Amino acid sequence: MTKKFKDLVAVDNLNLNVRGGEIFGFLGPNGAGKTTTIRMLLGLTYPSSGSVLLNGVDIVELGPDFRKRLGFLPERVGFYNNLTAKQMMEFYCDMKGEPRDEVRPLLERVGLAKFTNKKVGTFSRGMVQLLGVAQAFIGDPRLLVLDEPAGGLDPRWIKMVKDSIRDAKNRGATIFFSSHILGEVEKICDRVAIINRGALVAEDTVENLSKNLEMKPRLWLQLPTVDEKVLELVKAIEGITNVHVTDNWLMVECDHSVRGTVMTALPAAGYVFLDIRTEEPSLEDMFLKITGETEGGVR
Repeated sequence: MTKKFKDLVAVDNLNLNVRGGEIFGFLGPNGAGKTTTIRMLLGLTYPSSGSVLLNGVDIVELGPDFRKRLGFLPERVGFYNNLTAKQMMEFYCDMKGEPRDEVRPLLERVGLAKFTNKKVGTFSRGMVQLLGVAQAFIGDPRLLVLDEPAGGLDPRWIKMVKDSIRDAKNRGATIFFSSHILGEVEKICDRVAIINRGALVAEDTVENLSKNLEMKPRLWLQLPTVDEKVLELVKAIEGITNVHVTDNWLMVECDHSVRGTVMTALPAAGYVFLDIRTEEPSLEDMFLKITGETEGGVR
């Protein structure tokens, strides 16, 4: 797909293939074109060129009714402030042709059971987000499209969102979601796609992305002091790709097989470890390396 706004290319020849039954993470810097892409996936705006296929059928041919069969959580959730949480959920049930008896269990799941009859206009940002999550799961949809589902939530409710996504997958649903909380994406996604300036720059499992980027694990060693001699000693070890010093912490990037050499060479030279930590390459590391920490240009 390509999407242009006059001379601005918001999405640039983007090709994605989301497999049935997987959790697919969609990442990119602010302004990379994620929300524009999601709007095209839902038929809320149309590509300047290209198409969106759902089970092999163009969504233009499916018409707007296909959206009744999916769950959607927009980045900015908006409700009628003069309606209660119960009334708002019943409104969405009616629009999707689902029974209203789903309302109570869904509100309980997101922790809003006590606020069923409270007007949405009195809700905090986090409560509005939780209501948005609840409405996305109406009808137990086979396809969920979630734009920043954990936005404005504290860790307890972020866990609830993660658990709900996993449960949906276990019931056979496909989940496509965008998030800035890279650690959470890393924990639950089967595959991720990263876009920058509207173009796809990576698409794979987190494990394969790490291998392809040749990112090494990190070994953190705390010493009483870090002097030039210890730096020279470590840099001389074959297989070390990077050495960095922060206060009295020595960070060494190397393969797992080289760690043992480092761990024996320093004590043999008279250095004592005060603390030892290991760190595997994270999705955040890959994201920053791939995008170069640059900003895109559109939403």
